[in-house]
Amino acid sequence: MDFAEFVSGCRRFFLDESFEVGECGRNGFKRLSSVHYYVRTMRSGVFKGTDHFFIYVVDSSHFADKEYVEKLHETSRKFVNSRIKTPRAFRFKVPNIVSLFIADKTPDEATIEYIQNIRRPWQGGEVHNAVYIDTNQMNMYIHGTTLYSIQGLFTMKLNKIDPSNRSFHLLQKMLKYVLNNQPDQTTEV
Repeated sequence: MDFAEFVSGCRRFFLDESFEVGECGRNGFKRLSSVHYYVRTMRSGVFKGTDHFFIYVVDSSHFADKEYVEKLHETSRKFVNSRIKTPRAFRFKVPNIVSLFIADKTPDEATIEYIQNIRRPWQGGEVHNAVYIDTNQMNMYIHGTTLYSIQGLFTMKLNKIDPSNRSFHLLQKMLKYVLNNQPDQTTEV
């Protein structure tokens, strides 16, 4: 599967999962040629939440170093939080913000460290993750994990009520969708 097919499959997945195509304009995203924003509101028990996925396509014309990834992820967070009037500490409807970087190259060590060590805001009211998928090596880098190989896919057993866990489950489902429902296998490197 080539890079363009992988990106296209990811975009189709979010539409098939009933996400709306959000409008994020060019504010803060001016230098990007390709940013896709998907949003949905959901309920988990008595709690409502919103999932915000920003897909950043990092092709060979861009270099995704730590500063680039961090700046775009922070721009995603600021964009979502600017649309919510309730202060973070008082939010019952917590946004789950995911910046998904799809690249045809392996990230540098500083980028991997940044992604794996993202922390939640101390005051709560928001959950956020940055995820980097290297389509060349078929690896995914995500918060709190070691490197996972996408080739055979993987299984993560997590509680669904935590918004970041919803992200992990959804990303796993997305990868299955994009890679034509290959069987689950965990490969930790």
